[in-house]
Amino acid sequence: MAFPRFQEREQDGRFRESANVLTANIFQRDHADEFSSYLVHPGGIQSELTRHSNSFEQFLSKAVVKPTPMGALTQLYAGTMPEAGNVPGGYFIPWARLAKQQPRFKNEELQKRFKEWVDAELRAFAESSEGSWNA
Repeated sequence: MAFPRFQEREQDGRFRESANVLTANIFQRDHADEFSSYLVHPGGIQSELTRHSNSFEQFLSKAVVKPTPMGALTQLYAGTMPEAGNVPGGYFIPWARLAKQQPRFKNEELQKRFKEWVDAELRAFAESSEGSWNA
């Protein structure tokens, strides 16, 4: 898996989803003795994200999405239910259901390469003028 440049990954939702899965798995692997890490998908919920869409897109969105409180259901389940504790590193999908991860995301070599890439990106950002916290 090659990790895309910033401009490319901003356009690729699959990269963001993969990055979230890998990050959750890395945290679970590296910090299992301190805490449990879960990947939680809130589902399609009503939000202000469609406020600038055309009327047809807004109509379609309202027909498909769920009320905002439903977005919290899966997170609350993963964070509070004893059953969730039985699956550290679990991937929870709407509405409070456990899903199976693709095996590639459990690949430790891929996790290692992704972590190295993230660390390099963070170092480059910190060294740039954009990364200056005192600006």
